[in-house]
Amino acid sequence: MLSILYNQYEKYNFFITSHTFEDFRNKHKIDGHQYEYDEFIREKADCTIFIICKHVGEKTLNEYKLAVETYESTKEKRPAIFVYNDISDIEDKDGNLVAGDESVAKFHQLVDSKRAYWRDYRDIDMLMLQIKDDVSAELADVLEMRPQLRKKNAYL
Repeated sequence: MLSILYNQYEKYNFFITSHTFEDFRNKHKIDGHQYEYDEFIREKADCTIFIICKHVGEKTLNEYKLAVETYESTKEKRPAIFVYNDISDIEDKDGNLVAGDESVAKFHQLVDSKRAYWRDYRDIDMLMLQIKDDVSAELADVLEMRPQLRKKNAYL
């Protein structure tokens, strides 16, 4: 998905990259890799994407709150925050549908209370398309607000 976006926006003066919590696992800092990941959200992330798969743990909840705090402290300039929730059917060992995890419902309430972006998805293809469209729209907004990012003679 990122390579599609990178190719789509390579004619502009910004670089598309991504990091996950896993990218910070091998950091050897005194405060550990969670600190490094949090600092990345605070200082560098222009967009944060949360993909919920049936459960929301404490780390995800804290990272979301950090992203919201950063968004508010930057006067709503960054990072854009997107939350995607897997609503594909959950079955128990007997094949019966199971109600969703309470942690997801509580997280959805938190996201709604911030009037933030929440989208449901049913499969990975739908998720990839939604993320590509949403991030692409966010990048288009950045270009509209900061036309200096457009390269001169981009098509030469």
